[in-house]
Amino acid sequence: MVEYPIATGDRIHGFLAMGPGRALTAADRQVILTVCTLLAIKAKQREVASNATGTLAASVAKLLLHGQPEAARMLSEDLGLQDLPSRVRLLGLRMQPGDDVALLVRAAPSLRREAELAELDSTLTSCLLRHEEAGAVYLVLPATPARRTSDAFPTPLADAPGELVGALSEPVSLSEVAATVPPVRQALRHAPAGSLVSTGGGHDEQAHKWVDTLAAYPRADLVGTVTEYLRHRGNWENASRSLGVHRNSVRHRIGVAQSLLGVDLDDPDVFAPLWLALRGHGTHGDTHRGPDPQEHHAAHPDASHRGQ
Repeated sequence: MVEYPIATGDRIHGFLAMGPGRALTAADRQVILTVCTLLAIKAKQREVASNATGTLAASVAKLLLHGQPEAARMLSEDLGLQDLPSRVRLLGLRMQPGDDVALLVRAAPSLRREAELAELDSTLTSCLLRHEEAGAVYLVLPATPARRTSDAFPTPLADAPGELVGALSEPVSLSEVAATVPPVRQALRHAPAGSLVSTGGGHDEQAHKWVDTLAAYPRADLVGTVTEYLRHRGNWENASRSLGVHRNSVRHRIGVAQSLLGVDLDDPDVFAPLWLALRGHGTHGDTHRGPDPQEHHAAHPDASHRGQ
């Protein structure tokens, strides 16, 4: 039995084993070497194609993580990648310098899970929607894992690396993926090593309390104002245009909202859970509320001089 490596550079893709039952001639060896060369070329072509597909899929994932679901969907279609599911979960894995992403993903199913979390399927190794950012790799997974139709997935590692940490979000729509990144990132910062944690719980409850506080304010529509402010990522002009009120009125209402809640609405750890809670609230304000006199004054700072 003679074994030949199929290699490109320093990487070995496999081996070709020959058992001719006799001594190999020079011609035999030449044929075998030619076959190994052809197999190495084929392996390299497959590796290049896989890397190109992975890079393009990472671009789709980056668009989703940065709040561009429509662009992500169009790019995915143009590139012939898999159809994006309507609802997904965001999985974050904390990375250390020099970590191999493929090995981290293979190790993820071995993390200790919180009781309410379902087991991570080994098919996540085939997920191409990955993006590395700020010391973590994020995977956009279907909310409902696809039925496994093949055993051609890498075997999960028996033990997760000691420092590996994972955080898994609740199912969200594609438009909510960007708002899910901050809570996943925060969960990664605080989770114990070797564990997989959820992003639900305390932040969700607090966010719903914030919405109740905004809804209870009697003098202006703070729920609708904060919703549009977050929807337009803090752009005063766009928020005021959407609400049909003066820009200074929006500034006044946001100031009132931040004072009531005691938070900074531009803090990612605040606006992400608050945005999700507002989406679930299902309202954009009470149109029967009268204007706040202070906000009217804020919108027209020169009102006292009009008679002069």
